[in-house]
Amino acid sequence: MEEELIKNNVLLHTDEFAKSLIGKEKVEGIITNKSEYKADLVILSTGIKPATEFLEDQLETLKNGAIIVNEYGETSVKNIFSAGDCATIYNLVSKKNDYIPLATTANKLGKVIGENLAGRHVAFKGTLGSASIKVLSLEAARAGLTEE
Repeated sequence: MEEELIKNNVLLHTDEFAKSLIGKEKVEGIITNKSEYKADLVILSTGIKPATEFLEDQLETLKNGAIIVNEYGETSVKNIFSAGDCATIYNLVSKKNDYIPLATTANKLGKVIGENLAGRHVAFKGTLGSASIKVLSLEAARAGLTEE
């Protein structure tokens, strides 16, 4: 992916932290902890982690703070549901709850929760954790488990 970007004159600055964007009406550049760069487009990759610190051990979570839910989106507390980047999802490969923050699964579990709140008894069977991306002429995909 990096080679494809460089080949197409896209500058990459990894292991830097954004301090501020430059420009009033549009992005004209960025200031990082290492330098200042002119830019027409800035893409920030910040990573994802569950923002659940405010719960203070009120719900059962994974070590990273992701709220553990069952196939109905129910948490360890009766009548409390959770979905999205703060919740686990059932991993069909590992056969256990896992933290896979993808919009597709967040959307599906959110729909399941909505249906259950409306009186239906609907289960979300789980996910393979598949994702894909196309950058310029390069396509990449992933599925399955990581070594971590």
